[in-house]
Amino acid sequence: MRVSFLHRECVNTQILGRGLLIFVVCAGAAAAQTKTRHKGAAPAPPAAKAPDHFPVESIAIEGNQSLAKDKILEVAGIRIGQPGSKADFDAARDRLVATGMFETVGYRYAPAAKGGGYALTFEVLEMKPLFAVQFEGLPAAGPDIVNYLKSRNPLFLPKLPGTTMILDQYARAIETYLASLNHPDKVLGTVINTGPDQFKILFRPSAPLPVVAEVRFTGNDAILKTRLQHAISGVAYGVPFTQDGFRQLLDAQIRPLYDGRGRVRVQFPQITTTPAEKVKGLIVNVTIDEGPVYLLGKVSVAGAESRADSAALLKQADIKPADFVNFDAINEGVETIKRSLKKNGYLRVEADVDRKIDDKTKKVDVEIKLDRGPQFHFGTLTIQGLDLNSEPAVRKLWGEKAGTPFNASYPDYFLNRIREDGMFDSLGTTKSVTNLDEDKHIADVTLIFGAAPPAKKEKPKGQSSPF
Repeated sequence: MRVSFLHRECVNTQILGRGLLIFVVCAGAAAAQTKTRHKGAAPAPPAAKAPDHFPVESIAIEGNQSLAKDKILEVAGIRIGQPGSKADFDAARDRLVATGMFETVGYRYAPAAKGGGYALTFEVLEMKPLFAVQFEGLPAAGPDIVNYLKSRNPLFLPKLPGTTMILDQYARAIETYLASLNHPDKVLGTVINTGPDQFKILFRPSAPLPVVAEVRFTGNDAILKTRLQHAISGVAYGVPFTQDGFRQLLDAQIRPLYDGRGRVRVQFPQITTTPAEKVKGLIVNVTIDEGPVYLLGKVSVAGAESRADSAALLKQADIKPADFVNFDAINEGVETIKRSLKKNGYLRVEADVDRKIDDKTKKVDVEIKLDRGPQFHFGTLTIQGLDLNSEPAVRKLWGEKAGTPFNASYPDYFLNRIREDGMFDSLGTTKSVTNLDEDKHIADVTLIFGAAPPAKKEKPKGQSSPF
């Protein structure tokens, strides 16, 4: 028997506030076949009701990126060869939604190519962003907790969404596991900051963690204690203390200081804590092993268009050998390269710095990995806020030509020159807006000129107010 319709179902999962979920269900109607009968003809006998269960002959997954197809199907509970119906597919969709790993889950089914059953397709949109998962202070080993969570949910990953639904779901699962080990502890799942624009998910005992009140360093020689303390205080003081979390702060805030001194092998072998005496919190004691000084080795560019291009880029970076490898200077050189490329239309340029450390020669080879991205060209200029006489004069001064590589810094530079040259007597706030066409790689610019606010009238001297 051939299945004679196409059906589509979807669930849209939206996060409102802190993890509140709503489901919006949409469905397409199945096509119905009708027959007309001539007036006076005998009524046709009622048709036998078609069965709604047919074997599932194929299953496809669309939209998955981090999650494997076999794991998605394991949670969905649908297998090739089993009988399936709309109710079965609804239940499979709901099981996927309940994992909290998807923003939307939908499905469609149609006659299979051979005509004997269903061709089923799940359409998913994975939840983003994902954060690394860490366990700390729990009475069980991290790998054992991970294995248990995978057994409960095959979609468990080393990185998870930071939604309230996910945090609560896995915290309760960890509590169940700990209870089976005779440790009925309450568990808290939180997203914590580990550095500038860096976050992770931490599962820990729900009892409040002590906070960092002070940080003390020992073993330092190349960098003064005051500079070390200044670098760490802004991100660590008042933050709940965990060993791994604090080490990540050291890597983000202290390690770059030593990179700028050629101490690329700096380590923090010991971190201890003691209660602070005058305030509520911990004094964190950090032992530093600064390691030897390393020199700069070979510097190269990956992603250059030619040897000449590579040489020109390195000349712009102006990275020179010194008494030690200085990653502050290297990073500034990379930023110089990026600014230069942005002036030539490469507005999406990205660059990473890879280091190859030779511990025998105490040298570091540096490779700048460059991804220019697409080149944008200037499109049109729009001017707002000027009268019919002033606008042509400003447009005549504009230097960017349509079709040429777009200089991202030029619009603001142009407005600053207009102001500095005193072209207008009463010029208020000015700004530029650049609209990018990501498909055609065109940059259109709008210059906005505001009028200066009216000057306040000065009260004549000697005139008193009647009030």
